Parts: sequence; C-alpha cells; structure tokens
Amino acid sequence: MLIRSILDYGAAAYDSASISQLRKLDKIQYSALKLCFGAIKSTAASALQVESGEAPLHLRRLEQQIKFSIKIKASVNHAANSVLQDHWTTHYGKFTDNSRPLATKVDQFFQHMTLNIVQTTVGKIPPWHIVLPDVDQTLASQVKKKKDAPHILNALNMPITFIYILMLPKIPLEKSESAVTYGYHPRLRVLTKLPG
Repeated sequence: MLIRSILDYGAAAYDSASISQLRKLDKIQYSALKLCFGAIKSTAASALQVESGEAPLHLRRLEQQIKFSIKIKASVNHAANSVLQDHWTTHYGKFTDNSRPLATKVDQFFQHMTLNIVQTTVGKIPPWHIVLPDVDQTLASQVKKKKDAPHILNALNMPITFIYILMLPKIPLEKSESAVTYGYHPRLRVLTKLPG
C-alpha cells in the first residue's frame, strides 16, 4: 500500500515519460508484489497482479487521468479546462502512445460512457460566514454507546431525532410573528414549532 501510493503520486503527469522510465516503475511494482506474496523470481507479474487485485500501472495512470478529467469537466471555471477541448494540434501531431495529449487519452472513455457530469460552482458566501445551528449535546454526556443497551439508546434517541431530522428555515406565518423554526419527524409525520 505504501509503495502504491508513492507510485501513484503524480502518475497522470509522468505518464508521458519514456517507455524505459515507465518500465522501471513496473519493476518496482513487481518487486513489491513479489515481496508481499513471497513469490519466486520466475512468477509472472500478471499472476501477482491478479492474485493481489492490483491493476497494472499503465491502467492505474489512465484511471487517474480519467478522474482528473471528470474533475475538470465538473468545475465551471477550472484552470485546466482548455486541456480537454478539441484542438487541431491533437489531430495532426505524430504522437507515441505515452506522448498523446490528455484529451485524446481519455476521449475513448468519454465516448463509451454516458456520464451526467454536473458542473459545480463555488458558493458566493464564504464558509466562515455561514452560521452553524446550535446542537444540543446533553444526550451524548448522559449515554455512552459501549455501556448502555441498544433499546435504551433507541428510547432516548426518539425525541432527539425529532428535532434534528429536518430543520426548515425560519418561516413567517402571521404578520405578528417575525419568524418561526419548525422541526419535522418523518416516521411520526409531525411538524412542530421549535423553541428559539
């Protein structure tokens, strides 16, 4: 696991390295798998990969490139957005398998998969300005999971869940009331006015 994380670090970037450099990394993975399984020298690398559930490094690099591409497509104003755009230079260059641009490496995946990638935007309110709700933690100080029986926990949890299942925003009901907070318990189908 430790060796895999080191081999995966920056894998999407160094995928364009020469084949001889990439083979050195394959040898490191093979040596690590041999060591983990106590295999002899003549054991095939593919057999060790199947036995351990580890994918070959070239497939792991492709997986990371696809994940990175999905992250780029999901962000509205991502700095690397132009990398995935179709450009005339990706069609007329003489590329080897590793020197191909990222867009052409992941293109086959996006053509065969129908993904509904929802683009996200950063909120206009900074997270440090969001007011967090007050949480009553008196039950946590009274009951311990490891000591108390499950049926006691269920009985004590019932009124607390009533408050925490859903907190609706403050809704003005009448002109005399400025705002009221409500709690809803779906199992009991009860909507009630909460204090505060």
